[in-house]
Amino acid sequence: MSPFNLHQFLEAQQLTPAALASSLRVSEDYIRAVLAGTTVLTSRDEAGCLALASRRNRGRDAQQAHQETLPFAEPWETFTREYARSRARKRAGLRGPR
Repeated sequence: MSPFNLHQFLEAQQLTPAALASSLRVSEDYIRAVLAGTTVLTSRDEAGCLALASRRNRGRDAQQAHQETLPFAEPWETFTREYARSRARKRAGLRGPR
C-alpha cells in the first residue's frame, strides 16, 4: 500500500486546506505544516481523510442515481393515497351501514 499523500488527496477531493481542517476538526496551521513537510499527518487524521473521501464519494454517487420507470400493469395513479381512499370508500359503501 502506498503512503498517504495529502497533496493528491486535496486535489482529488477538490478541497482547500481550510475545508479539510474544518472537516477533521484540526487547525489549518497543522494541515499547512503537513503539506509543507514539517510535521507528519497522524494515523487518526489519515483515517479521517479516508472516511471523508468515502462520504463524499457516496454523496456523488447518490446525486447521479435516477429513478427507473418500472413496467407495472397498473397505472401510476394506483399507488396514490387518493386512489386508496376512493377504494376504501367503495368497499365501505358496498358493505352498507351496520
